[in-house]
Amino acid sequence: MSNIQNLKPWKPGQSGNPGGRPKKKLIDEALEELLATNDSALAFLIASKLVARAKRGDIRAIQLVMERVQGKPKAKMELSGPDGRELLSQMSLEEIDAEINRITNELGLVKKEDLREAAPSPAP
Repeated sequence: MSNIQNLKPWKPGQSGNPGGRPKKKLIDEALEELLATNDSALAFLIASKLVARAKRGDIRAIQLVMERVQGKPKAKMELSGPDGRELLSQMSLEEIDAEINRITNELGLVKKEDLREAAPSPAP
């Protein structure tokens, strides 16, 4: 006879790994320790080699130097539609209605409201 509780070791919403995945900073820590032990002579040597490679035109070295000196460039985010117009979420209801009218006219379409107005009234 098996116990169902054994099949569900955690309660709903409870994590089996509350600390999360361990951070992999072992290499970072080892590098910091190695670079600090020689009074930064090793760090200076590595930086010199990197700058020398960048001067020779090594694109990856240029990128690393730029990111270390100026920081990584910020990602640009477009807050407009593909044609440069405002997104619907940023428009008022009147602006949305005007945009719908513009598009229907541009495409030669008829809105449902216009069809209802043009249709004859049902006979009583």
